[in-house]
Amino acid sequence: MKVNAAFQRVAILKKEGYVSRAVTYSKIDGEDVLEYAAQNSGINPGQLSAAMYAIRQSFINFLLNGHSVELPGVGIFRVGVNAKMVDEASMVSVDQIYRRKIHYLPSIDLKNRLTRISFSTDPM
Repeated sequence: MKVNAAFQRVAILKKEGYVSRAVTYSKIDGEDVLEYAAQNSGINPGQLSAAMYAIRQSFINFLLNGHSVELPGVGIFRVGVNAKMVDEASMVSVDQIYRRKIHYLPSIDLKNRLTRISFSTDPM
């Protein structure tokens, strides 16, 4: 995997400089992922697509109903929020929520694989 230099300003520290950033090449389309998986698994593309649709629907349903959801070998996903602080617990309400987000915790296997990636500098 390659890294290149990226200019960054850090307002809190009142500094600017260069940091290493991983180079990403393109986004792989979902259909391409399904096609690749079908070729490598021997599963009929139509069946694989139907299975992925069912997994996706289950994932969304569980996640949006308050469950954390594990995708085996990938990690765990859960919904989170950012909310304004109030002085007392009795004042807490949904009105303080200003951002919804999804938290992701990678699987241990994926983290271990990440530690084995070798990096090289992308020439400027």
